[in-house]
Amino acid sequence: MKEKHLQRVAEIRNDLPNMSDSLSDELYDILQKSKDRTVSAAAIQALYIAQTEFEGMPILYFGRISDALADKYDDTTDLYILDIFGVEDVGVFVTGYAIGGEIQSGDKLLLEKADGRDIPVTCIEVTEHPSKNVCLQIEGVALPEVSQGDRLVKQKPTKQA
Repeated sequence: MKEKHLQRVAEIRNDLPNMSDSLSDELYDILQKSKDRTVSAAAIQALYIAQTEFEGMPILYFGRISDALADKYDDTTDLYILDIFGVEDVGVFVTGYAIGGEIQSGDKLLLEKADGRDIPVTCIEVTEHPSKNVCLQIEGVALPEVSQGDRLVKQKPTKQA
């Protein structure tokens, strides 16, 4: 199923000029159904690229992303990275939607790469926007190591009985 999902996401991504509501719905459906981080990353990337290439075509919605991912990772707070940038002499910044909770300055996070690597990072600064988009400054990783669709994960505290 992973290969089938990846192939379909690639087909949609290669045909972005013909992006439609039904294709956007299909990407969200793949995002919801797949448990594989590579497929999730590819779907998020396709949605983000479509959003940035077609101004005025709202494709990324916090509610839809939240709904698609909410049941997948109920023991974590997740942020799928939509954009990455570096500020000279300051550090690496990422943006995305935080799903399942909040990320705060000082939080220890795990950067889950689509290729299966996990890189520990620390959140240095958080800026929230009314659109539910969050910008984080992170340390512990170089700018070239971060990609759209990667996932930052914060484990939720376990409840003591």
